[in-house]
Amino acid sequence: MGPPLISSFEATLPETLVDQAVMIYRQYYHEKGQYKSTLFPQIVEALKALQDENIPLYVTTSKHEPVALQMCQDLGIDKYFKGIYGSNSDRIHKADVIRYALSSNDLQKRRQ
Repeated sequence: MGPPLISSFEATLPETLVDQAVMIYRQYYHEKGQYKSTLFPQIVEALKALQDENIPLYVTTSKHEPVALQMCQDLGIDKYFKGIYGSNSDRIHKADVIRYALSSNDLQKRRQ
């Protein structure tokens, strides 16, 4: 995990190469990288326990949304989440993704 790809590449590459670098990275990740992910031990049991308690769960990530959806499906955990949200052209930063997930699910910010 880390900052959005575009932010990382903007910090290290000439501006003219940023879009190309993002495209190459996403292509590699789509074809190979996402399949190298594994779950932490006992995560499925934890997700199941939370589901059994009717606790709504959501994924928010700065990963490109189609990749996040595919990864959760491939790992067999998508069924535990009410929503899986990632970045796209309108939601570049994780904060944007979180705001979108909150508003899409009519979830209010809780203050303690």
